[in-house]
Formats: sequence, C-alpha cells, structure tokens
Amino acid sequence: MLISKEHKKIEEIRDSLWAYMSTPNEAVANRDLARKLVTSNSEIVPCELVRDGRPIKVDIAAIPSSQIKPASRDTVPFKMLDNNILYINHSLLRAKMITENMANWSKVKGIVIDNRNYPGDFLVFKLTPLLLTKPTDFVRFSSTSLQYPGTFVMSSPLQVGENTNDCYQGKVAILVNEDTQSSAEYHVMAYQAASNVKVFGSPTAGADGNVSSIELPCNQRTMLSGLGIYYPDQRETQRVGIKIDEIVKPSIKGIREGRDEVMEKALEYLSQ
Repeated sequence: MLISKEHKKIEEIRDSLWAYMSTPNEAVANRDLARKLVTSNSEIVPCELVRDGRPIKVDIAAIPSSQIKPASRDTVPFKMLDNNILYINHSLLRAKMITENMANWSKVKGIVIDNRNYPGDFLVFKLTPLLLTKPTDFVRFSSTSLQYPGTFVMSSPLQVGENTNDCYQGKVAILVNEDTQSSAEYHVMAYQAASNVKVFGSPTAGADGNVSSIELPCNQRTMLSGLGIYYPDQRETQRVGIKIDEIVKPSIKGIREGRDEVMEKALEYLSQ
C-alpha cells in the first residue's frame, strides 16, 4: 500500500488536488484521484510503502503514461460458471447475442450481469424481455420548460419489458462500482425493474443522463446534463448513484489475493 510519494503523505497530496476535481460524487473523485496520485514530473520517484505491516522505502522509475498497459479484462461477452450460473460481461454483450441465446439463458440457475464497465451496445429494450413478464416503469425524466424559464417538468414513467410468460424465473445479480457511469447506470435501472434482480457493489458515478455541449470563447468547450434522471418514485440518481441492495467493496487483502469480492458475494447469493 502506497503511503507517501516524493516525501508527501498520500492524504496530503489527495487534499491538495481535491478542490480541482470536477466529479459528481466522492466515489468518482476517488476513482479519478487514484490515477493522479501516481503521476510525477520526475524520472525517479521516491515512495514509501507498507507491505505485510512493514514500511518500505523504494525509488521507482517513472514511465510515460502512454506506456501504461490497462489491466487485463475478460474478452468473452458471456460464459458459464460453476453451478450452472451464467456470467455476462455487459461491455462486450451485443443485441444479436441476446436474440441468439435467450432460450438457453432462461434455463440457467442464476445470472450475473457485470456492469462495472461501459455498455458496448444499447440493450435496455433487448435484455429486459428476458427479465420481465409485462411492461414495467423504470425511469422518469425532468427537463426545463422553454415557455416558463426556471420551471422544470417531470415526465411520465418510461417502461421496459413485454407481455410474455417466457421470462427468466431465477435470481439475477448485477455488479456495480464507480466505473458504472452514465449509460451503464441507465441500463442497471432498467434491469432493476425486475423483482428477481439484486444489485451488489459500491456507489456508482451518479452521472446518468444526456449531456449538452456548450462552446466557450478561445476554442473551449464544456458539457452539462440536459435531463434529470429519476426512479419512478422520483428518487434521484444524479450525484447519488443507483440503488444498491448490498454494499460490497474490495478489501486490500482481497486485492492482494487477486480475488473479486463483489463477484464472490453475488455467487454466494445465487447459490443459496
């Protein structure tokens, strides 16, 4: 565990950067800060670590950010796990795959949908027929009134699902964390409309909703949310994140051991 860099405590560096973080909530601020905490203008970076309870001082050679390799990720959109449990990597899933496999998926004991990523396809109206027996409310929007500036109007609920008797009857576990952002949060809200869905993980980004681009002088541009996104009961999602049924966070011990504790908790639930 890194406790100091260039003779400054990590907490001190974090506090100095906090005011410059433009993020919807603390979970995203910590996510983005983690990347900034390890940057340096020096070629050799003196650091202090704690390993197995013992402090260690090391000098680490810095590398250009372009040479940083991303962590290895699943390359398979879905696969069968032990105990007849289906795992779906939401970022790699495509609409065509759902159509081709829905009949087989309806026979598994449990389903894990990993939403700790960004969707590679818009599946809100494609995957929900597997989960719901009838059209069900899942979201409401607020927007500004151009006729009465300063007034915001709440929409009627939008529905997902179809009238069918062939939906999946088993348990569904959805995994989320601070990387569950924007469209990923919207998808989870749609899946949560099903009564057999339970969400595991830690606070999401709270950045759901369309954005509007604003051009500024000197060739600068910024963006802001163009819609408010709410659950059907008008519970907020922006800045707050989506509803989580069971909070599960990775531990230092689990990370050291290479475990996925959020997945473990979901599999424990599905195996009951």
